[in-house]
Amino acid sequence: MDRGAAVSGYRAAPSYDEPVFGTPQERADWRAARWEALGHVLSAVSESPWADDLVLRGSVLLRAWYGDAARDPGDVDFVVLPSDLHARDWWSRGVLDGVERLVTYRTGYEEIEVDGTAAERSELWPYSDSPGVRLSMRWRSDAGPRGRIQADFSFGEPLPAEPDLVLVPVPGGVDGPHEVPLRCAAPGLSLAWKVRWLLADSVPQPKDLYDAWLLAGDARLDTGLVDGLEHFDPEQIKLLRIDARRFADACPQADGPPERYVRELAERLA
Repeated sequence: MDRGAAVSGYRAAPSYDEPVFGTPQERADWRAARWEALGHVLSAVSESPWADDLVLRGSVLLRAWYGDAARDPGDVDFVVLPSDLHARDWWSRGVLDGVERLVTYRTGYEEIEVDGTAAERSELWPYSDSPGVRLSMRWRSDAGPRGRIQADFSFGEPLPAEPDLVLVPVPGGVDGPHEVPLRCAAPGLSLAWKVRWLLADSVPQPKDLYDAWLLAGDARLDTGLVDGLEHFDPEQIKLLRIDARRFADACPQADGPPERYVRELAERLA
């Protein structure tokens, strides 16, 4: 099975968009509340008995590495170990049940509450060859903002590079601002995934271009880590075409048009 294409499928699954805001301040308040809700989910996973078996990747991880230069995290994504574990296994169901309970318990006395036990659980097979489960959890704030957090759990996916450890800065709550320790995908593997998705997707995602550009500033691309990069040539990157408006909407941190990031990514990967 083509693991690069399999993982790419997760990003084709439906997601919840931000609500429409009346003012920029309302948007900022809502995003801050969502980030605090995400912090509770991350803390619950870190404090759980399964912390060593859930490997973080995606936008939350890049925010931990690159701070405000990274995109605003929307959802959270984990690879579940061991890689031969099936999503419908009793142990797998127990992990997901436990995460839901811990999230709910942890936020019971917080200003931001996440209702994990009422999570909507959906399988991601329609969008990917790799088995996965999505938990969609409602969150609400005493101050008014509310929404949903999506947590994706990928099963049956080998990690060809040993996980690293990351400290994810999360905002307030009862504990105040603090860092959450989590196992995470290594930078080189994260870069390989991003490059694979850029080349495999019929419509390359703006977020993948920006994330790959960030990662390529520090990490070395190992083309042997994922399927589909065996014959990679940086010249392939130069052929990418990404809509400027979609790029600006998805990556407000970007300072310039997508063509600049395509060119610089190709240079960094050369």
